[in-house]
Amino acid sequence: MSRIESSARVLAAVALAGVALLASPAFGAQLKYQSVDYPGATATEVFAVNDLRQYVGAERESDGTHYALLNEGAGFNRIDLSALGAIQSWAYSINSMTDVAGTFIDAGGVSHGYVHHADGSIETIDFPGGNNTQGYGVNDRGTVIGLYNDDAGVPHAYARIKGRFMNIDIPGGIATTPLSVNDSNEIVGGFQKTPDTVGYGFVRDASGHVTLHQAPGSPDQSTFFISANNRGGVLGTWQDADGNYVNFLRKQAKYYPVDLPASFESSFTSAQTINDRSDIVGYYVGPDGIVHGWTGWAKNSLLGR
Repeated sequence: MSRIESSARVLAAVALAGVALLASPAFGAQLKYQSVDYPGATATEVFAVNDLRQYVGAERESDGTHYALLNEGAGFNRIDLSALGAIQSWAYSINSMTDVAGTFIDAGGVSHGYVHHADGSIETIDFPGGNNTQGYGVNDRGTVIGLYNDDAGVPHAYARIKGRFMNIDIPGGIATTPLSVNDSNEIVGGFQKTPDTVGYGFVRDASGHVTLHQAPGSPDQSTFFISANNRGGVLGTWQDADGNYVNFLRKQAKYYPVDLPASFESSFTSAQTINDRSDIVGYYVGPDGIVHGWTGWAKNSLLGR
């Protein structure tokens, strides 16, 4: 259940006028890459990185079970959520205090959000009156975002700010999927307005004002945003007519392609999170057909303030 592949997340509008997708240089070419795997896993995905270069994700065992992972600099370790009754788990976000947010599934098949704090304490996140809550993001202010289902099984977006839950569905659409929240409580994600489309990338500011975006050169309603840092950088993806995903970094209304070097021989690449140091992490499908995580460390802070 990745942040792109989960059916609940598959994802107008203000199209960006006068903006071109910059063909060169690709932002990703300025990073130092490494493939990362959890030992013995059949798949490894990296979903988020903080400014300390600690990163989180999930691994899949041969029986199909997923476990949330945390790397604090000395290799991956599973995040123990057994006290919550978790039988499967994913870690989707990490803040600068090493608080980790994600989703777990209990023995009854019900999903819940969680925040695993740096002191080892864990809290379950369940939207009041909803069910099958998922946690997707946490910032340094403790804001948590994600999805919950109503009684009819329809997913809705939520934010928990200062302990208060609120629905943050964007009006006029069929699905709002919040995927990242920065320290200004600016939320980005995907907004689906029309069935059988990916939709638009959205930015929701702290006041609740929403702007919708399409990547330049992309087919109509084929874009979503996946990560926002505190320096104005937004990672996103658009889908071409053949169903291929194209990763990009948006900065000051300019779009830069993000991709892995050819040496990775990737058949599918997903860029998942950008931190304030301009580091990017994600996952890819290698020539062996296996999903691997990857990290891209910036040589210096490339975005500036």
